[in-house]
Amino acid sequence: MKKILFIIIFVFSSVVVFSQETENEFKNLKIGVNVGLPLANSVDFFNLKYGVDVAYMFSVDDKFSLGLTTGYTIFKTALSDTDLANEIYEGDFKLIPVGASAQYSISKHIFAGSDVGLCHITNRYTDGGVYVQPKVGYQSKSLEIYASYFYVSQQMLISINSVNLGVAFKLL
Repeated sequence: MKKILFIIIFVFSSVVVFSQETENEFKNLKIGVNVGLPLANSVDFFNLKYGVDVAYMFSVDDKFSLGLTTGYTIFKTALSDTDLANEIYEGDFKLIPVGASAQYSISKHIFAGSDVGLCHITNRYTDGGVYVQPKVGYQSKSLEIYASYFYVSQQMLISINSVNLGVAFKLL
């Protein structure tokens, strides 16, 4: 947990340093929420996914931006208290993703993008994993509404995936 906290602090302190380089640089702090339904094997263990995300994007050109992202995601358990798997997962499955984000504006209001990175899984008996979250959605100057697919590959457990809807508010 200390490693993840250090990474999050390092990432966002780096963002603050880089954001002060030029006065005219495009800045985009996004804070969002999302909800999703687990797919495939995940349905056997989980019945709902929800989370919060924070991203800071840097404009590469008028249509393309890159950035850093993190958040907190919970897969709500579908298991009873007596299931052995529920004991391993400790109830709900909780993750802290930390990664890179890319976004391309197809038109003024339509975008496609993806988040890719590592995630720390807070449940015991589990290690971290790799995640990817491609998304497509509608954007305005202060809001994004998107659909996404969230996939986590973890060595000791099944792969976990979901289809999601989210909204992000652009603050800077």
